[in-house]
Amino acid sequence: MCGKPETVTHIFLECYLVKIFWKTINLDHQIDSLIHHSRTDWMVKCKNLKPNLNISLLSWEELFPFYLWNIWLTRNHNHHNDHKILIPISTPFERAIEYHYLTTGNRPAVCIPRRTWIPPIKGFKLNIDRAFDHVSKNGGAGGCIRDEWGRWVRGFSANLSVSTPYEAELYSLFYGLLLVRSMQGSSPELENPQMRHEHRQSNGVADRLAKEGLKSNLHLVLRSFWTMIPALHL
Repeated sequence: MCGKPETVTHIFLECYLVKIFWKTINLDHQIDSLIHHSRTDWMVKCKNLKPNLNISLLSWEELFPFYLWNIWLTRNHNHHNDHKILIPISTPFERAIEYHYLTTGNRPAVCIPRRTWIPPIKGFKLNIDRAFDHVSKNGGAGGCIRDEWGRWVRGFSANLSVSTPYEAELYSLFYGLLLVRSMQGSSPELENPQMRHEHRQSNGVADRLAKEGLKSNLHLVLRSFWTMIPALHL
């Protein structure tokens, strides 16, 4: 941080920017004494210090690793950007508080269910999705129809020239309904991840088809698939 040859001890204890940091939090005398007596196991001795933090919520053992992490992050920033900014004082405390709240307390275990595609009760089901590139303003539409057994019936993919993700979403619905219309006498259930809050996990096939459409260079050309395309098997 200061331009002098770096050792682990220098980075965390001896650099003048680090000394300013330790002095600001009233630990400079203890750190200096520790360096004077031991330069090998200083980290263990630092961890075992009993400073008066005036903080009832956190222990020194919880806070100390975040102080070291804060010093290291500032060192990296100064080194890579040719800066000599002071080490922030409040940042390690805020991160330690966050860690404390996230890892303590008798919180019940959270079970996250695995989401899978839900088949229709009877008949067919249409799933659609869209993809959008904010830089190129290109979009992709994709969707597929499957029966109650999960068997592939029809699918589509298209590259779009659109301005917003919502426009790509409407194209996906439009092309999906065209696909439905091409199937005489069928009544698929419509399911859309934006309208029905469908999780991406359970709409993976339509999502992949939309991304395939986004990668295609065939603008506004609808590709219809009677069988599952190889990309969906990956």
